[in-house]
Amino acid sequence: MGRTLHYEVINHNFIPTDKQQIDIYKLTEKYCKEFDWTCETPDFDYYRCYPNWDYFDNVGLKGGQSAWEYINKSIRNKISSGMHMIDAIRKSEAEGIIKFLRRDTRFSGFTKVGGNELNAHALIRFIVECSHLLRGQVIGLYDEGDALYAPLHITEGMAMPDINLIIGNLDHWKDNPPPREGPFDVTAKEKYYKQIVKCTWEFGDINQFIRPINASGYLAERKEAKTTIIEDADTAKILEFAKAFLVNEKSESGEYYDDIKSFPNLKTNAR
Repeated sequence: MGRTLHYEVINHNFIPTDKQQIDIYKLTEKYCKEFDWTCETPDFDYYRCYPNWDYFDNVGLKGGQSAWEYINKSIRNKISSGMHMIDAIRKSEAEGIIKFLRRDTRFSGFTKVGGNELNAHALIRFIVECSHLLRGQVIGLYDEGDALYAPLHITEGMAMPDINLIIGNLDHWKDNPPPREGPFDVTAKEKYYKQIVKCTWEFGDINQFIRPINASGYLAERKEAKTTIIEDADTAKILEFAKAFLVNEKSESGEYYDDIKSFPNLKTNAR
């Protein structure tokens, strides 16, 4: 559970070159070091795998190294010795370092950021940099929260709305009436989405789709997380906890913005 940003190369038949994937591994390490990630870190990968935690429980990690840093270094070392990337990843699986999430691989990923908008905006910046490394490809980026005004298609640093996903949201709201008040009121967003689908779009400045942060309005000191113990069959308490969690997450997101429910007038590359 928790607000997540989702991203993938739209062409599911795309297979990256070794250089492209390695460059994104290096970019991922850079972002992991430069930013304080309070939930999850960027994970944009063609080879959908995850750390084998049993392996790392046995070997341990030294010097503050993360499991992903260990994995990426291990794969790069194999490639440097002359091994093809796919073979290096398969060997890492055979060694027990990683496990595959699924076999029908495609270039995609997701990052949970909760209510931390600084992480959300860092992730958007990360995807923009990835779009320059994957020249000629279009990346879909969708935020479950409020850092983006709309889901996007991104290529080489430029963006346009993901019209199909927006229409899907509008159709869903038509069949399943959404909240019209409170923290999850979608009235302004729905109006903005309807304006988007009336326009003809081309790729342009991505900043027109990114909600600007009012960083001075946010307290850098985050509250200490508290653990809530829920009995297995306590459905009412689970629902109560989930609702409180989402409301608190939404409230925290709002601390970063002047008005979390405001949307801009359409301009720039809409025509």
